[in-house]
Amino acid sequence: MPTFRKWIQYLSKKISYSDWKKRRKLSWLEIQVIFEEFGDPNSGECLTKGQIVECCESTYRVIADMVVRKAEELGFGLVAYRAVDIYPPADRQSDGGYTLI
Repeated sequence: MPTFRKWIQYLSKKISYSDWKKRRKLSWLEIQVIFEEFGDPNSGECLTKGQIVECCESTYRVIADMVVRKAEELGFGLVAYRAVDIYPPADRQSDGGYTLI
């Protein structure tokens, strides 16, 4: 499943996945909302799970446990974490860390 679709399905709080799935096209306003919500995917600041594990000097298991503990704060749970492989740049912190930790 392509990354953008996963972001809409599992991480977006502003774009309805069912509406997007029917149309597969976005208005200019919706594109602006996505950039505000996820950041610029072309910025090169997206992170894979492996990069998150490496940045945190941790393990996949520990990161998954943190997702379970912080699901409400993050806005997504373990199912979304397991489904998404690349995370949008808006989830990165200013110090280069990640909001999962």
